[in-house]
Amino acid sequence: SRSVYFQIANGSDKPKLGKFGIYTENQMNFIFNNLQNNLRNDFKVSSFYGVARILVFSINNENFDGFYQKLKVLLNSIETFAHPSNTGSWSILVARFCHRFIKQYHKRIIAEKDEDSKVPKEVRLSPEINAKIISAFKEIVLLGSQAKKDSVSNYYIATLGYLTDLEATNRFLLVNQVLIDLYDSLTDQFINSSHRIIVALKQFTEVSRFMIHDKIYRIHMTNLMSLLLSKIGTNDL
Repeated sequence: SRSVYFQIANGSDKPKLGKFGIYTENQMNFIFNNLQNNLRNDFKVSSFYGVARILVFSINNENFDGFYQKLKVLLNSIETFAHPSNTGSWSILVARFCHRFIKQYHKRIIAEKDEDSKVPKEVRLSPEINAKIISAFKEIVLLGSQAKKDSVSNYYIATLGYLTDLEATNRFLLVNQVLIDLYDSLTDQFINSSHRIIVALKQFTEVSRFMIHDKIYRIHMTNLMSLLLSKIGTNDL
């Protein structure tokens, strides 16, 4: 899809872009259905770089609603598979898919910001689309971050960092939840859960880049660092 965008911009004769880029709705249904089956039942595909790339470059700014509805159906169907208490062969696959999709989406955002980008302006991703992507992935990413295995939770936590870096009006929702968990952790609300404290600290490292550039969230940095320092005892040195 990306190469097609470039060739259209250069005046080459290529198929007209539809609601799903160069793909028809039947083809997009086929991709989503097979992806859902693999994440819930088959577990045969372990790398999602290719399919993430196809999906991300099928997003059309002028016709996003159709794609968004299909994405929401997929995410709703696999959300329970991301729950920390529901572990199995699917756990790492769901985590990896979420990470690959958002990483590829973030990569497209960065590429389109380049002044030399050849992607037509009418199909470029917008802050409004970013907000819907954050809304779609918010619950599953925050839920999956609590996974007991680091190999699984680290994918979700990295995904959180990419989402927070998107230009959108609702990215503060992600930061707010991280702050709540971190403050609760550092004030001994989770005194019997070292796992949750570690997760909160990992999440904080991902969103702190956004926080220091925001005048509202910046004030929390000093407070949090003071709390962190107060938790370091002589036995930790």
